[in-house]
Amino acid sequence: MRDIDLMVELLERMNSKPDGQILLLRHFNMSEEESKKYHNAELLSDAGLAIWKSDSAIRISNDGYDFLNAVKQEHPKYIDKAKELLGQGKTLLAVAKDIISIVNALAS
Repeated sequence: MRDIDLMVELLERMNSKPDGQILLLRHFNMSEEESKKYHNAELLSDAGLAIWKSDSAIRISNDGYDFLNAVKQEHPKYIDKAKELLGQGKTLLAVAKDIISIVNALAS
């Protein structure tokens, strides 16, 4: 299941690292929480917001930085908007682009 709050948390963790990477190990006895993190990291990758560098290392992408910067402008407001758009059936990639566009339009 998509969890936008967890996705933003994962992007923030990547953003905090000098190389933009975090380790997420997939293993046989993963807890439910570990599985959820790994799955949401896969979704970030599917949307182009993060890139797998190996089986266990994922890094934030340029689009991931843009999305993270956009939602950090007014985090709760934009996270709520992202949840609303995902609930309407939009893809994560489309939602990320919409949020980035909204923030950029307001900044101009």
